[in-house]
Amino acid sequence: MLVKRSKEEIIKDALDVIVTNTPITNFNAGSIARSITESLSGEFESLYEFAEEVLNNGYLSRAIGTHLELMGEMFNYPRRTEIIINQDTGVEEEKLIDDDTYRIELSKQVSAAVSSNEEAVRLACLSIPGVQSIFGKEYTHGTGTFSFILTTLNGFDSETVKQNMESVLQQVKAFGVKPYVILPDEIYLEIELQLILKEGTRDSEGIRLNVKSELNNYFGNFSIDQDFIYNDFVQKVMNLDDNIVDFKVKYFYLNDTPALLTNHVISEEERIRPRLIEIL
Repeated sequence: MLVKRSKEEIIKDALDVIVTNTPITNFNAGSIARSITESLSGEFESLYEFAEEVLNNGYLSRAIGTHLELMGEMFNYPRRTEIIINQDTGVEEEKLIDDDTYRIELSKQVSAAVSSNEEAVRLACLSIPGVQSIFGKEYTHGTGTFSFILTTLNGFDSETVKQNMESVLQQVKAFGVKPYVILPDEIYLEIELQLILKEGTRDSEGIRLNVKSELNNYFGNFSIDQDFIYNDFVQKVMNLDDNIVDFKVKYFYLNDTPALLTNHVISEEERIRPRLIEIL
């Protein structure tokens, strides 16, 4: 473990060593011994900072940016890109995966490299455009079978992503194994809100459009078995704009059925999906 020392601590320790091992006694400001010690202390402080950076970026759990990509080169696994849909323009955009996602994928590379196991299959599937996450189950259709429950990113056609995933699975699965791709049961959400804004608020229509877009994105990216937590929903709306004083829920439906304004538990094979969001 590296114990980083400040410039002042380095000077003090150096002077203590000189006192103990030499006859030098003059350490006043401007003395030769003190001047030499002070001139070198800055270099040692820089070495501590360099050593700290090397240690931090030498561990997968701490490395960031370029240092993480250097680790990826060792596994022949460069940082991949993912396709997302811009919720404002509806246009597909390509971007590099973030450090946290890349770090998780790198941590799986050792086991994925040695066999065609779940991790190898999972990594191949996660690189498919539109895949948000996958949840694996063994022996769902008997011996030699497994299933992945697929969660897609908001804006992507679920059936298209499913077909692409089935194609990839055929390429990476082990011999004699039959894979299945399952889409979660969708719980359709419909909600209408009436915003209460501060008096004199300008561009109230722009605020309403932004709230609608943000809520579509919020619910659209719910993961499988993610519960509807009412307090989280309220906080989300109130944080969208400083001009929002309060709001009223005019109606709230889940799967075409009126729902109470409370928490709703979603099972492990279900997923909330927004079908209609209106902002008044």
